[in-house]
Amino acid sequence: MTCPRCQHVNPVDARFCTDCGQPLALLCLVCQTPNTPDSRFCKACGTSLAASPQPDLRAAAPQSYTPRHLTEKILTSRSALEGERKHVTVLFCDLSNSTALAERLGPEAMHTLLNRFFELALAEVHGYEGTINQFLGDGFMALFGAPVAVEDHARRAALAALEIHKGIQQLRTEVGLYDEMALSIRIGMNSGLVVVGRIGDNLRMDYTAIGDTTNLAARMQQMAPNGTIWVTEATYRAAGEAFAWQALGPMAVKGKADDLPVYALLGQPQVRSRFEVVAQRGLTQFVGRSPELQRLLAALMQAERVEGQVVSVVGEAGIGKSRLLHELKQYLEHENVTYVEGSCFAYGNSVSYLPFIEIMKGFFGLEERAAEAEMKRLIASRLATLGLDTAAVAPYLYHLLALSVEDEVFPHLTSELLRQRTVEALKVLVFAVARQQPLVLILEDVHWIDKATEEVLAALVEAMATVPLLLILVYRPEYLHAWAHKAYHTQVALTRLPSASSVEVVRAILIKPYAVRIALERLSPAQSMAMVQELLGSTTLPPELEQFIATKTDGNPLFIEELTRSLLESGDLVREAGGYRITQRLVTLDIPPTVQGVLLTRIDRLHEDLKYVLQVASAIGRVFSYPLLAQVVELGTDIEPILGQLADLEFVYVTALAPQREYSFKHVLTQEAVYQTLLRPKREEYHERIGKALEALYPDRLEEYYEVLAYHYGRSGNKDKAVEYLDLANQKASRANAMEEAKGYFDEAMTLLDTLPETEVNQRRRIALLVNQPTVMLLLNKYPEYYDLLTHYEAMAVRVGDQGLLGAFYTCLGWGEYGFGHFNQAIQTLAKAAEFCEAAGNAEDTGLAYDCWEWSHIRFGRH
Repeated sequence: MTCPRCQHVNPVDARFCTDCGQPLALLCLVCQTPNTPDSRFCKACGTSLAASPQPDLRAAAPQSYTPRHLTEKILTSRSALEGERKHVTVLFCDLSNSTALAERLGPEAMHTLLNRFFELALAEVHGYEGTINQFLGDGFMALFGAPVAVEDHARRAALAALEIHKGIQQLRTEVGLYDEMALSIRIGMNSGLVVVGRIGDNLRMDYTAIGDTTNLAARMQQMAPNGTIWVTEATYRAAGEAFAWQALGPMAVKGKADDLPVYALLGQPQVRSRFEVVAQRGLTQFVGRSPELQRLLAALMQAERVEGQVVSVVGEAGIGKSRLLHELKQYLEHENVTYVEGSCFAYGNSVSYLPFIEIMKGFFGLEERAAEAEMKRLIASRLATLGLDTAAVAPYLYHLLALSVEDEVFPHLTSELLRQRTVEALKVLVFAVARQQPLVLILEDVHWIDKATEEVLAALVEAMATVPLLLILVYRPEYLHAWAHKAYHTQVALTRLPSASSVEVVRAILIKPYAVRIALERLSPAQSMAMVQELLGSTTLPPELEQFIATKTDGNPLFIEELTRSLLESGDLVREAGGYRITQRLVTLDIPPTVQGVLLTRIDRLHEDLKYVLQVASAIGRVFSYPLLAQVVELGTDIEPILGQLADLEFVYVTALAPQREYSFKHVLTQEAVYQTLLRPKREEYHERIGKALEALYPDRLEEYYEVLAYHYGRSGNKDKAVEYLDLANQKASRANAMEEAKGYFDEAMTLLDTLPETEVNQRRRIALLVNQPTVMLLLNKYPEYYDLLTHYEAMAVRVGDQGLLGAFYTCLGWGEYGFGHFNQAIQTLAKAAEFCEAAGNAEDTGLAYDCWEWSHIRFGRH
């Protein structure tokens, strides 16, 4: 192969140029995936590599170190360009002792070394769907979880960090630096909330993360010794038991008042999935899934009768798919039924056949660190016991496992023929194993499947009708496949069907007559509480906790678990002798990062128009009407098909058709997660547009919407309107004898007035608001608090100079003095009140003033 840098002709098997050291991997210009030198087409996207010139990193433009799909996401995404709040993991990495290293190697060798370092870092970060957004001399900054949210960003960052360390070890050998400290790196990581978006203009635009989370990640990298990976407690907790850690204890961190816990990342994950991590911690009771488990066991019995079965376990994230499979696997182990499993990964979609590589290792009992000769021996031995022709099958299995292939024909195969024979070899292998003994083949997270694996699955499904094989596919509702209409395919759907969707369900059954759909409801409130009781180890729970969990989680087991743990960790829920106690009102709660990651992972992969409409709807609330949404979105946005797609994807559903069409978010947590991504200026803009839309839609019925208008204008930049509607909502609640609500509107209005300029108009508004509260305060037993407010603002009431307001003001003040037994003071105050009220023609307050004035005299016996 010809080196793209120096044009030197290298041997076919060379990985690096033998003249200048340049990597010889073919980089696809479309998706930036590295390919082997003998590749004719990209393994990830199929683009021809025949004329792909390789870039020289020395002349790299800023956009060239961001993968193409992320570059397009940034440049085409409204929220990425405007900025949004996201939970991410930030990674900083740099070469240690680079100055001394440069002196030792010389400028040219050092330049080559830096190129190799950045290349391997790019490959690992991009491999886990991270983004390198800044090169910093001899280091870089990377983001995991932005611009596209991922639910396991901390885990991906940790995996990338460990792989970069491995790459440095190989690089050290390549350049002949055998002293570990001569060439080493330091990595620091932190997870948390950041503001991400563009910095600069169109001529010089960077995509980056701003906030304390980023600063703390940089501190970790600066503090870490050579050759180590240091992380904050946030990253440690997010990545969890999946890795080996060393707790370093609290440390002083520059810019922080208190010492912070620091952890060193030591090793590779011991488990593969979030569920396995949870299983190590201990599982809660298996609740509400017995019918679905029985359906799986029935499919197994049918497969054992040599009638191949495909079962799809379908459900949204956190609904219990993995737990259902865990219970099945417990049964299979007890009954000595053979099963193998593989998983698809979101960051593995550029690795062809990834799940089947894992499955093959299970078939052949291959160890990760086994020698190549031993792996080949095990494969050949197993193929022989299966009665398969080793020469016909083994080369393609060796190739998938990155083992050397000693076959005369193999190097000359076209890419298409290699693909066909690989698919056939895997199909033959699976069927041979199943015919020897009934087999259960489990593939998890199929919604992240790569195209090559999907092709193998299609080949298996097409030919498995007479094979004793149970193929179980686990995926989320958005995944569509080609075998749903097969008579031997069963779909176990872990989802709740909204009542308004019954017509759609009937239609789906009519369209798919051979697909059996078992709709699994989310956990009922009773089942949810049983889960919480087991988590807390108590059958006595505060009623407000039960209501909060039921409302927020909507029966999703993952959400129940994470919210319960979050309440414990935040101190909002504390254990006492008699059970548990809530320490404050559970009105709002920051969504745990685990839950937010699950929700936003789906949302960030939506088309930009769908995401935009979801964001606007999230500002309206969990329930929103079609006319209001149509009025608020930008002109030209056709929301009819968009809402249809969002309903198909189960983000929203119809809750009413008359008198106007109304929608609801499927999860209140989805609405809150989307809303929390919006930056403050965008939130304020949406809320003001919602307020104006309500005024335009219902000009003759505004009183119905005083509370809603107060809510939206209160969260907009239009504080004048907010005070106006808070005042009206306060009066409306007071007339309805809803005194708690009236007091809430009053308090919010007073707080907002504190933020506005103290103009004559605003002073008048404050005094008018105050004089409307005596009944509210009296019935809530808050008159002492109210009296303090009146005395505080007496001078302002005098400055306003409105006799009617001043008379009402002194009437309220005099009533307080009478109530507290200050009768002489009350007589003087109420006399002034009556005088001002009479002068203003305010008969009602005049009567109130004289009434209380009379009773004050009576207290002295002056009848």
